[in-house]
Amino acid sequence: MRTKETTLRDIIPQESREAIGEIILNERKRKGLTRADLAQKVGLKRQSIFLAEAGEVSLPRQLAVLKALGFKLTLTISSPDKSEVVQL
Repeated sequence: MRTKETTLRDIIPQESREAIGEIILNERKRKGLTRADLAQKVGLKRQSIFLAEAGEVSLPRQLAVLKALGFKLTLTISSPDKSEVVQL
């Protein structure tokens, strides 16, 4: 019997993806970009930007959109007891 692999979707709750989507939406509007403008900049379809703003795409796709908007991304990994912390 095969066990299910853990994916980013399993680790990152929907509420977090929605919060990231709100950041994308607000920054896109702040910069005066249409979804089509941003999609072209990222190399995605306009519908993908809409879904990214709604939190309905994968985290890697949302991160690509954030990067195209000029965000610097940092990943922090910490053990449950915070004894080990790695920042990438």
